[in-house]
Amino acid sequence: MGIVFGSTNMNNKPIPYCRVIMKVGGSVVTLNSNKPNKDNINRIAHEVVQCSPNGAGIVIVHGGGSYTKGVLVRNNMLDNYFNQHQLHIVTEFRQVIKNLSEEIIKSFATVGIKAYTDNVSTLFVSDNGRIISCDILKIRDLLSKGLVILHGDVLVDKSRQYYACSGDQVVSYLSRVVKPETVLFLTDVDGVYKNYPPQTPSADPLPFITPECIAELSSRSVYKVGFGDMAGKLTEAMRCVYFSNNCYIMNGFRYGNITNAIQQKIFSGTRVLGWS
Repeated sequence: MGIVFGSTNMNNKPIPYCRVIMKVGGSVVTLNSNKPNKDNINRIAHEVVQCSPNGAGIVIVHGGGSYTKGVLVRNNMLDNYFNQHQLHIVTEFRQVIKNLSEEIIKSFATVGIKAYTDNVSTLFVSDNGRIISCDILKIRDLLSKGLVILHGDVLVDKSRQYYACSGDQVVSYLSRVVKPETVLFLTDVDGVYKNYPPQTPSADPLPFITPECIAELSSRSVYKVGFGDMAGKLTEAMRCVYFSNNCYIMNGFRYGNITNAIQQKIFSGTRVLGWS
């Protein structure tokens, strides 16, 4: 069967059909000891192969977790911008996340899926910390081959020299370009909670969240304790909903969540909705 084409780029040229973009948080694929969480990575690979035996139509964007955080902490980095005098940090950052990516690619090979990747820092360009362009030809080529694995990376930034771009932002930009059916954000919690941490162990995450909900939650001090990284994730997730049919924030450690979400079956998580 030939390549199935879905969306088009700004030059009106079709790009291969994308079924799912999956953001796998760094906490899901790494351990605090700067090691990959091989057990969980392998479990994710086994779930993906159930949905797509050769990985076609699936893009995985993973975070750096303890790998990249360790680089930033060791070098006393207080923000995500680098200058020419800090190129040694940029090099170290890129190397450690590349190492993690290679471990993830190996896990998919064990289930019979060959994954394809490219130098993320050459795929995207940012300006003042926001991605403004991407190499459409390279992305089209990657998608036409099969499963694609990308990650957050240090990008060339037109205004600030270099910018450590999160995988969340890579996902939101890719969603606009390839228009996937489903976007999944895999985290180490079951979804978005009305109060965080949950007041009781049995508390369920919100079934859905809207921009209005986010404004309400972020204004309450009781929620700010755990809002942290989730705030940025929700901002990027909101950008995805206008270019995909479904967008969820869910637990990346629960077996069955990935396959059930892709197949539109019952699972635990929070659906992200746009402005009504």
